[in-house]
Amino acid sequence: MEQINSSIRLGWRERIGFGVGDFAHNLVFHSILTYLTYFYTDVAGISAASVGIIFLVTRIWDGINDPIMGFIADRTRSRWGKFRPYLLFGAIPMAAILVATFWSPDASVGMKTTYAALSYTLLGMIYTMVNIPYSSLTAVMTRDTQERTVLTSVRMLMSGLGMMTVIIATKPLVDLFPSEKAGYPSVMAIYAIAIVAVNWYTFASVRERVVEVKKSYPVFRSFLMIAQNTPLLLLGISAFAGLSALTVRNASIMYYFEYYLGKKDMVPVFFMVTSIPAVLAYGIAPWLSQKYGKKTTFIAANAGTFIAGTILFFCTPTMIAAIFVLSTFFNFFGALVGVMTWSMLPDTVEYNQWKTGIRADGVVYSVFSLSQKMAMAAGGGLMGMALALVGYVPKAAQSPEALSGISALFALVPALFGLVSLVLILFYPITNEFYQKILREIAERGEEASGSIK
Repeated sequence: MEQINSSIRLGWRERIGFGVGDFAHNLVFHSILTYLTYFYTDVAGISAASVGIIFLVTRIWDGINDPIMGFIADRTRSRWGKFRPYLLFGAIPMAAILVATFWSPDASVGMKTTYAALSYTLLGMIYTMVNIPYSSLTAVMTRDTQERTVLTSVRMLMSGLGMMTVIIATKPLVDLFPSEKAGYPSVMAIYAIAIVAVNWYTFASVRERVVEVKKSYPVFRSFLMIAQNTPLLLLGISAFAGLSALTVRNASIMYYFEYYLGKKDMVPVFFMVTSIPAVLAYGIAPWLSQKYGKKTTFIAANAGTFIAGTILFFCTPTMIAAIFVLSTFFNFFGALVGVMTWSMLPDTVEYNQWKTGIRADGVVYSVFSLSQKMAMAAGGGLMGMALALVGYVPKAAQSPEALSGISALFALVPALFGLVSLVLILFYPITNEFYQKILREIAERGEEASGSIK
């Protein structure tokens, strides 16, 4: 079957320039995912139930903004392109609000709760304004599906480094300050400087090459297009399950080590040891994708997270070595899921063009971002409400029910979410052969200009 030569290959300077952007975004993302629940409950003194409600409500609201932002980004026209300007102008506001989110006023619990909800909502909106255009760059830098996997692997590698920076360095840095209340915003201020510098570097390093014909379409048409994009819907729902698992697991780590294992000081070591295999996963993902296909690799990786998480749930607090080994496998397979998800997503942009005649990168990525925000809402809400349900009490000895609940949140709940993700992706229709068919038929319809390389 004839292969469509759809793109030039990119140089490593541009690949790295693109990928490093996710290092900056993960300084934001994993600070929220790993430490914000703990900051709210154990530092700011907000109840776990209130935290669950904050995450659920604010992330739902944040998700509503995603399709709007995608629609706006698709209509952006500037000398820098559609998506790059948001990296240039959005970096400083995003960095500043991150610091504000990890600060808590000396006020009543009600005022602290209100401030937390408002600052977190604003952070989510600004993060959306920067991250959706950034993520959309993959589809406009190249149309070569394997090149997209390479780009995504580099991005995930940098994402992993951002994650490792946050989970390994944050707590030791916070401990250098007189109190956690002073330490968290101070550490976020350090991250903020890096966030601005890296976003500007990405802006300067990448180019938008795939240029669409300037077709105008109303807002409601966006929703009709998405309804017809079966691969995007399946991938979005699958990613919802996967990120829900990650949200619950990462948010539970501090509680798991402090209360279930009684080894809070081991958290940085745990993060370092179990994160290294994720870097390996990013390196071999392009090879696995090329040899076995994205879909097959995705399914196998989700099966790995389910098996590792299920076994991990049955580990007792004395089985430290087993906990580390199983968590290492869980992170390895989880990293593969992440690479495959993001490398499959830009293929749904061409599917959308093939199906509807309109190329809408921003809308497609915004819908996917919406699934992520809903996952964070569900995962964060589940985390807070589950802690309240099992009787978690901050800074106190926990009941057997609370300890069992913390263990389930750390291992079993993420495993079950992984199983759901696996089942959903079984129905994902885009194989490499089908993708080549999509490109050929787009070309045969005379729509080359809507996906041309400039």
